[in-house]
Amino acid sequence: MNPLFDPPLPLGCPPESATSRSQDAFRIVKRNPPALEDFHSYAQLGLAPNVDQCRQLSLSIYESFRQANHRRNLTPRLGDYVAHAKLTEKHGVISLPNHQGHMEWWAFAGMVKPEEFKVVSGEHSA
Repeated sequence: MNPLFDPPLPLGCPPESATSRSQDAFRIVKRNPPALEDFHSYAQLGLAPNVDQCRQLSLSIYESFRQANHRRNLTPRLGDYVAHAKLTEKHGVISLPNHQGHMEWWAFAGMVKPEEFKVVSGEHSA
């Protein structure tokens, strides 16, 4: 049985290279503590219309605080804070990191839980 994603994904999404795994996740957020509004995809926000639909439906995360904070400093409109959570296989599937540590997370239905993310000011491990 294929797990259901939230929101439903198009055929061929997520890519086969994305896997369910335990992964530290750092996300740029606007609120402390993070709220559900901090976990809207580009598709939900009506942003990046020229980006592939599959990627528009994912949530951006980073593999380290340093990488997320660097992106936050480059693009302040993304948010004032970096929040950390430990994602597990139950949360969904995650792409491999690119050279900047950016990953895409396609969440299983009901698995975007802002309360699992805590604002941090440096590297953090759960």
